[in-house]
Amino acid sequence: MTPLAASIILLGPGVILELKAKVTNGNQSISISFIFFPVYFKHTLTHPSLAGFLVMMTTDNIKLVTNYLLFQIGWFACVLGGNQIALAATVTVLLIHLLWIGSWHREKQLLAITFLLGCAIDSFLGNLEILRFHSQPDDGGRILPLWLACLWLIFATTLQHSLDWSRTHKLYGALLGFFGGPLSYLAGAKMSDVTLAQPLWQTMLILAIIWAIVIPMLQSFSQAWLNKTKSL
Repeated sequence: MTPLAASIILLGPGVILELKAKVTNGNQSISISFIFFPVYFKHTLTHPSLAGFLVMMTTDNIKLVTNYLLFQIGWFACVLGGNQIALAATVTVLLIHLLWIGSWHREKQLLAITFLLGCAIDSFLGNLEILRFHSQPDDGGRILPLWLACLWLIFATTLQHSLDWSRTHKLYGALLGFFGGPLSYLAGAKMSDVTLAQPLWQTMLILAIIWAIVIPMLQSFSQAWLNKTKSL
């Protein structure tokens, strides 16, 4: 087996595409691996082509990838675009999600509780001046901006899809929250008008603890509603 080429391409935060071409007994094949922040799957093609790869992917995998990519696109749109673009992006993501990927009947409670809980958490952190929102100077930078509220709604669309693994593996979900939550805030602060309180390590620790609790909590709600839906 002789490796012909290998490349790793960073597509976005937590998104890696790995391509490996090999020759085995004179036959060329290509291995395509997608590593999303919480999602990993791999396909190997004997005769590589984009069309062939897409055919091999199941509908569920395509929806899973689309769900995560919509979250990534929505995240950047909200952080970089401000309130109007964030609102338009959120409406677009929700329409695609509810019409093709998810189900309003199954997810409406989870979408609502995630949105309300997230807005309450960030508003509380804003009033404690752990987060400062400079787009709201008339209120001392404590009122949650619309684009940050939209982020919580977009995040909620992943809980029963690309983040569904954290429902059955809550310890891993807590670890994801502990490390991924504060890093997301840090990246957002560098690209937006949000400031994290100093000393930075204390703010990051507070965010890590909050997110280590939030993801398992939301997935517990998700499991309860899934059980209720199945019993109907």
